Amino acid sequence: MDGAARQFSEAFDKGLSPMQFVNEQRRIGKHIMGKLEKANLILNVDGAIGIIFVDILRYSGMFTQAEAQETIEIGALNGLFVLGRSIGFVGHYLDQRRLKQGLYRHPWDDITYVLPEGEFSTNRLNG
Repeated sequence: MDGAARQFSEAFDKGLSPMQFVNEQRRIGKHIMGKLEKANLILNVDGAIGIIFVDILRYSGMFTQAEAQETIEIGALNGLFVLGRSIGFVGHYLDQRRLKQGLYRHPWDDITYVLPEGEFSTNRLNG
C-alpha cells in the first residue's frame, strides 16, 4: 500500500497524467506497485486504498502538505493492514468465546522454524 501511495503521489506531483506515468514505468522497466502482474493496468484493492488515503491526507484540510508527505514516507499506510488483521483477530476471539471454546492453539510439534545458517547452535541448548 505504501509503495503504491509513494509512486502515484510522485507521479501526480510531477504533473504526469496516468497514461504518462504508466508509459514511463514501462519504459524504465519498473513495476507499478498496487497493480496486478498483468500487461494491462488493473489496480488491486491495496493500491486503490493507498491512493484514496493519499487524497484524504492531502486534501481533507486536516493535515499540512508536510504532515501528509511524512505520513506517506514513514510507511504509515501499511498500518491499515495491521488494523484489519487486528479486527479479524478480535472477531475470532469473540466467536470462540461465543462458542464456549478456548482460543485456538496450534500444536507445538507442528510448528517449524527455519533459521538462517549459523543462527542456532546446540551450544545454546546446553547453556
